[in-house]
Amino acid sequence: MPCNCDHMAPNLHEKESIKVAKLTLFLHSRIAELSPEWVTKAANSMYGNVAKVHALTAMLCKACAHPDAAEVINQPNKLCAELRLWWIAHQEADVIKLEQAAGKERLDNLKRTALNKLTVEDRAVLGL
Repeated sequence: MPCNCDHMAPNLHEKESIKVAKLTLFLHSRIAELSPEWVTKAANSMYGNVAKVHALTAMLCKACAHPDAAEVINQPNKLCAELRLWWIAHQEADVIKLEQAAGKERLDNLKRTALNKLTVEDRAVLGL
Protein backbone atom coordinates (compact mmCIF):
# COMPACT_ATOMS: atom_id res chain seq x y z
CA MET A 1 0.00 0.00 0.00
CA PRO A 2 1.63 3.29 -1.05
CA CYS A 3 2.11 6.04 1.48
CA ASN A 4 0.21 9.24 0.84
CA CYS A 5 -1.43 12.07 2.72
CA ASP A 6 -5.05 11.50 1.66
CA HIS A 7 -6.02 11.13 5.32
CA MET A 8 -4.99 14.76 5.85
CA ALA A 9 -7.48 16.21 3.37
CA PRO A 10 -10.25 18.27 5.00
CA ASN A 11 -13.57 16.47 5.39
CA LEU A 12 -16.97 17.91 4.39
CA HIS A 13 -17.60 19.62 7.75
CA GLU A 14 -14.17 21.20 7.69
CA LYS A 15 -14.65 22.39 4.11
CA GLU A 16 -18.03 23.87 5.02
CA SER A 17 -16.59 25.72 8.02
CA ILE A 18 -13.84 27.17 5.80
CA LYS A 19 -16.38 28.23 3.18
CA VAL A 20 -18.71 29.86 5.71
CA ALA A 21 -15.80 31.61 7.41
CA LYS A 22 -14.54 33.00 4.09
CA LEU A 23 -18.02 34.14 3.07
CA THR A 24 -18.48 35.77 6.49
CA LEU A 25 -15.19 37.66 6.19
CA PHE A 26 -16.10 38.76 2.67
CA LEU A 27 -19.56 39.99 3.57
CA HIS A 28 -18.43 41.63 6.81
CA SER A 29 -15.81 43.58 4.86
CA ARG A 30 -18.49 44.84 2.46
CA ILE A 31 -21.04 45.88 5.10
CA ALA A 32 -18.48 47.43 7.48
CA GLU A 33 -18.79 44.76 10.16
CA LEU A 34 -15.85 43.49 12.14
CA SER A 35 -15.16 39.75 12.22
CA PRO A 36 -13.72 38.11 15.32
CA GLU A 37 -10.15 36.88 14.95
CA TRP A 38 -11.24 33.24 15.20
CA VAL A 39 -13.26 33.67 11.98
CA THR A 40 -10.14 34.80 10.13
CA LYS A 41 -8.21 31.85 11.58
CA ALA A 42 -10.96 29.45 10.47
CA ALA A 43 -10.99 30.91 6.97
CA ASN A 44 -7.22 30.56 6.64
CA SER A 45 -6.91 27.13 8.25
CA MET A 46 -6.71 23.96 6.19
CA TYR A 47 -9.34 22.41 8.47
CA GLY A 48 -11.51 25.42 9.32
CA ASN A 49 -13.17 25.38 12.73
CA VAL A 50 -15.75 22.60 12.92
CA ALA A 51 -16.37 23.28 16.61
CA LYS A 52 -17.70 26.72 15.71
CA VAL A 53 -19.39 25.96 12.39
CA HIS A 54 -22.85 26.63 13.89
CA ALA A 55 -21.66 29.97 15.26
CA LEU A 56 -20.15 30.79 11.85
CA THR A 57 -23.42 29.90 10.15
CA ALA A 58 -25.43 32.08 12.54
CA MET A 59 -22.97 34.93 12.03
CA LEU A 60 -23.21 34.68 8.24
CA CYS A 61 -27.01 34.40 8.41
CA LYS A 62 -27.16 37.57 10.51
CA ALA A 63 -24.81 39.35 8.09
CA CYS A 64 -26.92 38.28 5.08
CA ALA A 65 -29.99 39.79 6.78
CA HIS A 66 -28.18 43.14 7.18
CA PRO A 67 -29.86 45.92 5.17
CA ASP A 68 -26.72 46.53 3.07
CA ALA A 69 -26.13 42.85 2.34
CA ALA A 70 -28.65 42.52 -0.53
CA GLU A 71 -26.66 44.94 -2.66
CA VAL A 72 -23.50 42.92 -2.06
CA ILE A 73 -25.13 39.52 -2.54
CA ASN A 74 -26.60 40.55 -5.89
CA GLN A 75 -23.37 41.81 -7.44
CA PRO A 76 -22.29 39.91 -10.55
CA ASN A 77 -19.05 38.24 -9.45
CA LYS A 78 -17.99 34.76 -8.40
CA LEU A 79 -17.78 35.31 -4.64
CA CYS A 80 -21.11 37.13 -4.55
CA ALA A 81 -22.67 34.31 -6.57
CA GLU A 82 -21.31 31.76 -4.09
CA LEU A 83 -22.68 33.86 -1.23
CA ARG A 84 -26.04 34.20 -3.00
CA LEU A 85 -26.28 30.41 -3.48
CA TRP A 86 -25.35 29.82 0.17
CA TRP A 87 -27.96 32.35 1.34
CA ILE A 88 -30.73 30.82 -0.80
CA ALA A 89 -29.91 27.29 0.40
CA HIS A 90 -29.74 28.50 4.01
CA GLN A 91 -33.14 30.19 3.77
CA GLU A 92 -34.66 27.06 2.20
CA ALA A 93 -33.21 24.91 4.99
CA ASP A 94 -34.65 27.30 7.59
CA VAL A 95 -38.11 26.99 6.03
CA ILE A 96 -37.88 23.18 6.11
CA LYS A 97 -36.79 23.23 9.77
CA LEU A 98 -39.69 25.53 10.67
CA GLU A 99 -42.15 23.30 8.82
CA GLN A 100 -40.79 20.20 10.55
CA ALA A 101 -41.01 21.89 13.94
CA ALA A 102 -44.60 22.96 13.22
CA GLY A 103 -45.47 19.42 12.09
CA LYS A 104 -43.93 17.92 15.24
CA GLU A 105 -45.78 20.40 17.42
CA ARG A 106 -49.05 19.56 15.65
CA LEU A 107 -48.41 15.83 16.11
CA ASP A 108 -47.57 16.35 19.80
CA ASN A 109 -50.83 18.27 20.24
CA LEU A 110 -52.80 15.48 18.53
CA LYS A 111 -51.16 12.86 20.78
CA ARG A 112 -51.88 14.94 23.89
CA THR A 113 -55.51 15.37 22.84
CA ALA A 114 -55.88 11.65 22.16
CA LEU A 115 -54.29 10.70 25.49
CA ASN A 116 -56.56 13.12 27.34
CA LYS A 117 -59.56 11.22 25.97
CA LEU A 118 -58.43 7.97 27.58
CA THR A 119 -59.96 6.79 30.82
CA VAL A 120 -57.87 5.71 33.79
CA GLU A 121 -58.64 2.11 32.89
CA ASP A 122 -57.56 2.66 29.24
CA ARG A 123 -54.27 4.19 30.41
CA ALA A 124 -53.65 1.24 32.75
CA VAL A 125 -54.26 -1.26 29.94
CA LEU A 126 -51.87 0.65 27.66
CA GLY A 127 -49.29 0.97 30.40
CA LEU A 128 -49.39 4.77 30.42
